[in-house]
Amino acid sequence: MKKKTKNKSKPGIFIFTSNAISKAYSNYKINQEQKKIKDIRLKKLAENNQIIKEKKELRGWEEKLNKESNKLRLKEEELKLKEKELKIKEEQQKTE
Repeated sequence: MKKKTKNKSKPGIFIFTSNAISKAYSNYKINQEQKKIKDIRLKKLAENNQIIKEKKELRGWEEKLNKESNKLRLKEEELKLKEKELKIKEEQQKTE
């Protein structure tokens, strides 16, 4: 009578079982979800950085506009003063 020998797998050969396949698939799905989440976070971070950059640029433009408007206001005031002085001088010349 022959003895039955157990079929032992050879080292280095992986037998695909349903558990191993399902575990690999679930790990793959989890990795895909994590990758999507990471991509979304990176996009949000990039958008936030872009918004911050645009806000800084807008502040710079606002400051420039404020400076220019102040300069214009000062020039207008100077012109008004000069006009008043001219009117006063003209009136003085008329009275003389």
